[in-house]
Amino acid sequence: MLCALFLSIGLHALAQDEQGESYFDLGVFAYEDQDYDAAIKNFKNALSHNPDNPYFHHYLGKTYMQMGRYDDAKTHFEVALALDPNVEELKYDYAYAHYLKKDYEKSAELFEAVVREDPENVLAQYYSGISLYETKRYPEALDYFLVASNKSPSIKANGYYYAGICFQKMGEEEQAIQRFKYVRDNAESESLRAYAAKWLDAMEQQEKSLKPYNLYAQLGYGYDDNVRLEPLGNDDLYADEGDYGALGLFSGKYNFINKRKYQIGAGLTWYQTRYAELYEYDLMAAIGSLYGNYRIGSVLLGLGYIPNKYWVNSEDYVTQHQFKPTATWTAGKHLITKLSLNYSLNDNLVDDERDGDSTNLLLDGYILVPGIKGMVLAGLGYEAYDTENVDYSYNQLMAKLGLSFTPLRDMTLGLTGKIYSKVFSDRDTATSIYPEEREDSKIRGTISLSRHIYWDWLGILFEYDYTDNQSTVDNYTYKRNITMLSLTASF
Repeated sequence: MLCALFLSIGLHALAQDEQGESYFDLGVFAYEDQDYDAAIKNFKNALSHNPDNPYFHHYLGKTYMQMGRYDDAKTHFEVALALDPNVEELKYDYAYAHYLKKDYEKSAELFEAVVREDPENVLAQYYSGISLYETKRYPEALDYFLVASNKSPSIKANGYYYAGICFQKMGEEEQAIQRFKYVRDNAESESLRAYAAKWLDAMEQQEKSLKPYNLYAQLGYGYDDNVRLEPLGNDDLYADEGDYGALGLFSGKYNFINKRKYQIGAGLTWYQTRYAELYEYDLMAAIGSLYGNYRIGSVLLGLGYIPNKYWVNSEDYVTQHQFKPTATWTAGKHLITKLSLNYSLNDNLVDDERDGDSTNLLLDGYILVPGIKGMVLAGLGYEAYDTENVDYSYNQLMAKLGLSFTPLRDMTLGLTGKIYSKVFSDRDTATSIYPEEREDSKIRGTISLSRHIYWDWLGILFEYDYTDNQSTVDNYTYKRNITMLSLTASF
């Protein structure tokens, strides 16, 4: 009797499985005929007989995906994955559902996992690239596009098209042109050939429109309530009184070689201040530059040589030779970082004891904030300044934080704060010019407000600069306020 009961149960379960398989087969036929309503009905009937069959859930998910019901599709894919993650194409379809729902971060993660398990899955390679491309991760996307294109002739045109865009975004113009030309000449799709041709035309126009020069001029007038002579760390030269003064500045540079990927050029800046009464603090500077830039993907490498000459009250004051390598990394759509090293050789033409060299290391970061049409900037720096007379030598740390944005149309507001900590070198107190060890801490804040007037190249600029320097040597404790109104021109 007991054996008969078990046999009856077993036969009933077998009948349920067979009936479920029959509905599943009918569902597959309907799916292949694109009769998705009938397919869903049959797959649900199949699941009513066997709710733990991963294949039934997989195909029901595939049907929902064809109907655009991506959340329902994902639900059944997840059940199938929990029951048996090794069902063929299941992981790919689960990734594709996220892709169709435009959840590109997740689809990239899932497609990449499929590729790691099956490197020969060309479609997973391709959609890994598309997903990464949609998240602006162009270097990572490029690798997948190139692999997929080289493995599949049917994908090659599409893959090369997106690879060309990635190369262009990364600044690899020649590589981009090579891929777009292939697509233009070989793609079966007429629209794809046309898109590639448009990219080639746009790149050619951009190359022609690259402006080889930049010019900037500023003419200002303002008041300084504590006139000082500060270039090259000479902050111990001061008038300790205020005066009105005028500022004139002209800066220009020209690229002899002016490609999007690399530039070689030269520049010159002329700077001059003239005070109404304290003419002995009038300063002139001529600052030249020879530079080269080269872009590798999202990194721009630069090297510059900057010779400077300063005059005070029309008398020779200081000459300087600077060597400046830089590396700028565009880390994402809204983040740029820059690392620069500035090594200077300084020749003080008035006081030989101030001759020496300085090394300045600076790390800057810029975050673009589209919501306020602005930018947040931050930086950390270290400077070592060594002179013939150790009294003038110091080490300095600097940190800065700033914000630039457009609160009103055609008006830009800039706010910048900097803090400095300067420690002067150990010296022989018996011969030192300082009666005690000197350490300075300085806070500097700047507010600027600018806008265009009449023409885009003409502007008006208001600046306020506040400095509070605290020193263990009383003579070098001071506060300073500078206000200035200027006209600016840029071309």
